Amino acid sequence: MIKINLKSRKAAVGVSAGGAGGEIPGISGVGGKFASLFARVKSGGGGFSADQSELKPAIILAVVYLTIGGVGWWFASEEKSKQLAEVSTEIAGVESKISLLDSELGKTKGYEAIKKSLEADEKTIRTKITTIQELIRERGAPPKILMTLSETVPANVWLREFSLKDRKFHLLGSSDGMDVVSDFMKGLEETLYFKGVVLKSSKQDSKLGRQTAQFELDAERR
Repeated sequence: MIKINLKSRKAAVGVSAGGAGGEIPGISGVGGKFASLFARVKSGGGGFSADQSELKPAIILAVVYLTIGGVGWWFASEEKSKQLAEVSTEIAGVESKISLLDSELGKTKGYEAIKKSLEADEKTIRTKITTIQELIRERGAPPKILMTLSETVPANVWLREFSLKDRKFHLLGSSDGMDVVSDFMKGLEETLYFKGVVLKSSKQDSKLGRQTAQFELDAERR
């Protein structure tokens, strides 16, 4: 029968005989044992004289620590891969939203073109409506202008020509004298339809032995 002294083996690997409360030495302890063994081998003149009872536990601890380190590295790699996957998913979601916004922006640009076209059409229609309303108002203006003119002309003034074009009046006539023409011009300025009345030309004329004043007036419509 072979008997194994477990207490001496526990002491060799650095485990106290206290049972379950023992502690595993750190990496520095393992490194120290390897350094001690290396020094003993070196001092032995090239022959390997280290006790196998000391070398084997050190190797076992080294394997354990390497295994623990490998498992930790694997878990760290898995966590990084998981985080990278989550970030990639978020990036894909953001890119999808950007694509949707670009699509909506393209639709908005089309709406802007339609809006500008409608605004231009509305402006044209409003201009036409304003012109029609102006023409409707002007339909009753000529009779009123003629009535105002007839009421303003003095008794000793005779008109031979009267015209209205582009809101400008032109009058030709004669009178007994220029004083009457001056009164006629003042009377026109006081009406609702004439403004800027000016004497364009005048001259004296004698017909049938009677002196008359020929005049030409220009005015603008209010």
